[in-house]
Amino acid sequence: MTKAVVVNDHMMSVFEAGDKNKPKLVFMSASGTVSPIYDFRILYDKLIPDFRIIVIEKFGYGYSDLYEGPFILLPHSMSGLEAIRWAQLFPEEVEAIIGLDMATPQTYKEWSPDQVARRIRLM
Repeated sequence: MTKAVVVNDHMMSVFEAGDKNKPKLVFMSASGTVSPIYDFRILYDKLIPDFRIIVIEKFGYGYSDLYEGPFILLPHSMSGLEAIRWAQLFPEEVEAIIGLDMATPQTYKEWSPDQVARRIRLM
């Protein structure tokens, strides 16, 4: 079921499916993902029998406190950095991180600040 959630006076689209008592998988998209709910569907359709599926179509960086962890995060690309930071800030809420071609700090270690700023502007 897809629903609109108000976060800081803005609407955020959130998809939920599966048993609420099963482990929660939170899919996190990269900046180039147009619609995470549709892009990740092939994968989460196969996981629904064994997990609670949550797909957040985020705006910028968002945090939804509608669910209590622990969460298993599935970040793609640059959202890997967000997942790592979330785990650092809220270790009691993150059970695991399963990267889907996920970026890590090492990915950007060799980039100069100008290269990082250029890529952020491109996004």
